[in-house]
Amino acid sequence: MDLFNREIIGYSLSKSVDTDLVRRALSNAIHNKEDDKELMFHSDRGCQYSSKSFGKMLDDNGIIGSMSRAGCLYDNSCVEGFFSILKRECIYRSKYSTMEEVEQDLYEYIELFYNRKRMHSTLGYKSPVKYRMQYNENKVA
Repeated sequence: MDLFNREIIGYSLSKSVDTDLVRRALSNAIHNKEDDKELMFHSDRGCQYSSKSFGKMLDDNGIIGSMSRAGCLYDNSCVEGFFSILKRECIYRSKYSTMEEVEQDLYEYIELFYNRKRMHSTLGYKSPVKYRMQYNENKVA
């Protein structure tokens, strides 16, 4: 999640929460970031985030790594809020037979609804994409 505008810029799906999963999600974020933006990757203290291979990926891409303090629930509150909304508005409303169905549903929810249409009070009731586009327009003007 880009905390500037709450846009989901990198995600991945897997049956297991491991380093490969977070590396794929980070790779998507790197691919989707705006060229002039520096990235900071903030996470909890899970072993998948503290692995050497993930740390090397951060370093190789000039990304600043940031980890929550032990036991601090508030450091990831924006992302935790997103996961709560995702479960309520998407996951719990569906029954899936295959991983492909899950992938398609998540893609449609994140890319077509959440990032482009879902309004956020913290963004002046604009969607993440609309907020970013208006900011960029004002920056150029």
